Amino acid sequence: MDVRPTVVLFDWDGTLVDTRAALLGAWHDVTEAVLGRRFPVTADEQRWAFGRRGAETFPELSDDPAVVAALIAGFTPAYQRYASMVTPFPGVADLLARLRAARCRIGVITSKTSDRFALDAARTALDAGWETVVCAEDVVQGKPHPEPVVTALRRLGVQPAEAVLVGDSPADMAAAVAAGTRAIGVGWGFSSPAELLDAGASLTVRTCDELLAECLGRPG
Repeated sequence: MDVRPTVVLFDWDGTLVDTRAALLGAWHDVTEAVLGRRFPVTADEQRWAFGRRGAETFPELSDDPAVVAALIAGFTPAYQRYASMVTPFPGVADLLARLRAARCRIGVITSKTSDRFALDAARTALDAGWETVVCAEDVVQGKPHPEPVVTALRRLGVQPAEAVLVGDSPADMAAAVAAGTRAIGVGWGFSSPAELLDAGASLTVRTCDELLAECLGRPG
């Protein structure tokens, strides 16, 4: 039986909320406007683009600082045009309510900027009850570097062994492992269970009920 964590940290996109359509629309709008071509197109390109901060991905699309600046400046307005497409995954609201009722401390670690997180959170009614939210601008290095996880743990005053990180990408799993926390992968996001296990997940779950059981502890 795993020790019950006192803190559950969640990735945002692909874990708690379904942002795939909104992200893809924003990426396509801004790259067509600035680069004159649509990106990302293939599944591999989308996986590359969605799992990292824009500050890290955009410079790899152009050597021209002005072009990179235009991509960064244009992305949030583009995302706002598609924000109505963002929805919580089934069972997420109940999962979070039951974790709070069980006195688990919960937080978010996301690669998106705080303005876009706030937009998502308000629209999906998931904007209350977080003990900490670590966004892109809160750290120097994003996932898979452990800095975002370490930042959340420091803010909450807990040790890595007291927490679990729940996410849908190899970067989430790698960040958790590097920070010394247990990693749980969700099977409904951007990555396959096999990819998550290869990246260090202790296990993957298929539903929010399974995830709740893991977070609250289950008989061995």
